Amino acid sequence: MAGLFDLQTLQPLPPTTTTTTTTTLTSLFTTTTMESVSGSGLPPMDDSKSALNAGESEEIPNTFQDYDQYLSLKENVDHFFLIVCGSIIIFMQAGFGFLEAGSVRSKNVTNILIKNFADLCFGVLSYILFGYGLAFGEGSPAVGLSGFALVGVNSGQYSYVFFQATFAATCATIVSGSIAERCNFNGYIFFAIMMTGVVYPIQSHWAWSSSGWLTNTEFHDFAGSGVVHLSGGVVAFVGAFMLGPRIGRFKKDSMVTVQYANKGGQSFSGHSIPLISLGGFILVFGFMAFNGGSQGAIGNPGDGAVVSRAVINTLASCCIGGNTVLFIFKFLPGGSWSLTKFINGCLVGMVSICAGADIYSLWASIVVSAISGILYAITSKLMVAIEIDDPLDAVAVHGAGGLIGIIASPILSNSGILFTGSEEAFLMLMWNSIGAGVFIVYNALAGIVIFGILKMLKLFRVDAKHEIEGLDWIKHKEPAYPIDAYIEDKKERPFTVHNSQFQANGAVMENGSLQAGGPTAPQGPGMWARRMSLTSDNTNMGWNPNKVTPTFTNIQSLPAGVENGVAYPSNRYASQPIPPPPPGSAPLPPVSIHPGIVPPPAVPPTIAYP
Repeated sequence: MAGLFDLQTLQPLPPTTTTTTTTTLTSLFTTTTMESVSGSGLPPMDDSKSALNAGESEEIPNTFQDYDQYLSLKENVDHFFLIVCGSIIIFMQAGFGFLEAGSVRSKNVTNILIKNFADLCFGVLSYILFGYGLAFGEGSPAVGLSGFALVGVNSGQYSYVFFQATFAATCATIVSGSIAERCNFNGYIFFAIMMTGVVYPIQSHWAWSSSGWLTNTEFHDFAGSGVVHLSGGVVAFVGAFMLGPRIGRFKKDSMVTVQYANKGGQSFSGHSIPLISLGGFILVFGFMAFNGGSQGAIGNPGDGAVVSRAVINTLASCCIGGNTVLFIFKFLPGGSWSLTKFINGCLVGMVSICAGADIYSLWASIVVSAISGILYAITSKLMVAIEIDDPLDAVAVHGAGGLIGIIASPILSNSGILFTGSEEAFLMLMWNSIGAGVFIVYNALAGIVIFGILKMLKLFRVDAKHEIEGLDWIKHKEPAYPIDAYIEDKKERPFTVHNSQFQANGAVMENGSLQAGGPTAPQGPGMWARRMSLTSDNTNMGWNPNKVTPTFTNIQSLPAGVENGVAYPSNRYASQPIPPPPPGSAPLPPVSIHPGIVPPPAVPPTIAYP
């Protein structure tokens, strides 16, 4: 006991030199006499006034009340510490959201943002209902088997449940970026539940539960380089591989964008650098709580020093990782000062430091984050070379960064192999390597099973037509950048829409309906069909039936083949205008806004999008 203090003045109580007969703090409440060790701050109690000895109900002296208050205050401070850090980690979801929204094309912004909310709302709920029990419930070294839906969990542990739930949601969010712009949202909900509620909790039980099989070894992963980031990176790799690249991303795609193909594929750059930057800043802020909060408490002696070391190492790693990647991509052939790579370098630096943020000296964190920046650049280039489409570079940031982090901590920590060469350091390296290997295999198998089920149920990837047109409107009816936002209220603007029906040879369209033939597209190569387009002056984005101009177009289906050195598939059409219907025809009714078919690149488009 180092001494007590006055909770009102926050000043230490003066030491006392008076001694009596006992020496333990417990005896203060169980014996009639006691000893106050010199310097302890505990004054003696007169045995004639001991309530316990005399059977009287006298008030316990203020010093003892202060000690109870101290214990209560310490516990409450620890709860508050976890709640604040967990809340900041939840705010990292906003960082991921901005980063991912800026990194995808404008037609898929709503779609990627709704996945971030799914990670929070579906994922965190599943973690509370059954994930926490699997992670920290009593059971075997492999899995927890109690505490489901927090039954039997003391409310004093709720702050820890909350903190761990935010970690689980982060692991799932890592994957959303790698499968962006082509993943089915229905299937993603299932993935978020399984990843956050089952896959992640089991491995966190191994590493962080008191009964986990890795916990009782020299394994050390302070803030989740392996448990969170490496694991998320592996599942991201499996998801991106099984889902396949976005249409037109690489030269082997010939459906729509074969003409864009070049060595390394079409880049498909994100649509908003400001959003990416904002997301990066939020994630840097969040990582301070992510790594610093992993101490789990702030009220014990030495907690503040550990948290301080963790956050300063995290900040330094952000700087070194970002600078390393910035210069690498500048001085590569054809390189430039890339802001997006700069931000990813900052992230990979902070990911790599997670495992040893509490045991590194500053110079060691600098070395680790610099190595992680180099490994990020290699992995990012390798992913493109093997044509695995990862829009957010999640595999390179979290997979590569997490791997170097969990392997480097036993080597470069203050008590690591480089400094001491001790048996404990080598054992830590062995167990960290085993843990990394197990995480890779376990998460790869989990990803194959989850995504395999979704693929079998046809819930993994959206239709090619929907992917081309964009998921915001097709799937959510909420485009991130609606055309209405660009048009003033009183301004009239003409736009063209198309009837979604076709008519076969010989069919006649009158008054907007088919009188003969059937609603069909051209039935085969060389076949013709007729399509009607309506152009209208628009007032306040409403259909104006008094200002309608019909246009008819013949559509011919063309066979697959090679024209001018470019290969085309069979689902393409040639078109030619034909005269409008004779004057005096009845007014044409409104038709649904529908983008219709997509003409091949070599044919001038006849479709005007609203």
